[in-house]
Amino acid sequence: MLKLYAILFAIKNFFAPCYLEKRISGFHAERNGYKIEKVGRLPDSIPESSALEIAEEGKTYWTLGDGGSKPQLYKIDSTGKALDILNLWQLQNIDWEAMTKDSKGNIYIGEIGNNRNIRKDLRIYKVNVAENNRIDTIFFSYPDQKAFPPEKAQLNFDCEGIFWYNDSLYLFSKNRGKRCTKFYKLPDKAGNYQAVLFDEIFMNAQLTDADMSPDNKLVALLSYGKIYFLKVHTNPNGTLKFIPWFCKTFNRSAQAEALVFINNTDLLVTNEEGQVFVVRKKK
Repeated sequence: MLKLYAILFAIKNFFAPCYLEKRISGFHAERNGYKIEKVGRLPDSIPESSALEIAEEGKTYWTLGDGGSKPQLYKIDSTGKALDILNLWQLQNIDWEAMTKDSKGNIYIGEIGNNRNIRKDLRIYKVNVAENNRIDTIFFSYPDQKAFPPEKAQLNFDCEGIFWYNDSLYLFSKNRGKRCTKFYKLPDKAGNYQAVLFDEIFMNAQLTDADMSPDNKLVALLSYGKIYFLKVHTNPNGTLKFIPWFCKTFNRSAQAEALVFINNTDLLVTNEEGQVFVVRKKK
């Protein structure tokens, strides 16, 4: 039922490209500056790709399977060809939905899928690659969730997008309720935390992944049928402010759930159907 709902939502976005985001949040609709090209396909051995992260700069990428898949990371090239597997058998993939990497190469895996907004065991696994893939765990809760589940209009405690910046993890809610995506922040160290809610922006889509550009100037948010670009502003106290910039429709996305910047402007995207796309800025 949830997958059917996602498909119907993507069809809806096809016929309503970015109008409400422009009127309410200040995004503009991007039409000609970017092109999207299908460049490959994942093998059937990689089930329902739900996250992407760079493994080797400009060469290979990590992806992972959706909830219920084996606790593994799969190394692929830019066309989706399978290259290697990192087994993390000490973990369980209840609902892995996101992945990011810090400046030291540590990988963060988001055990954060929460479709029904009832989980009280949300966590992010930190894979310490320099220490033989030792696992640390970051437990957290949302400060504004008081009921499990909340009222239907407040179903906004599911998250599928995270990225790392300056010793912190940034989380973006999937947006099942009133279409306002919430932005949260967590420390990147093992512990038990209450996330900090610091902003929200209206987006008429369900967000499925997030990433920050290598130069820390852009954030891209993936959804079913759209990609949102936000400019990053650093306040004098060091906190980040995300400013709506433009919305790019992605009519061939299907159930796209993973993206990563491959340079300061371009993105690699995969969907649960196994397709691999490049979103490239025109020169």
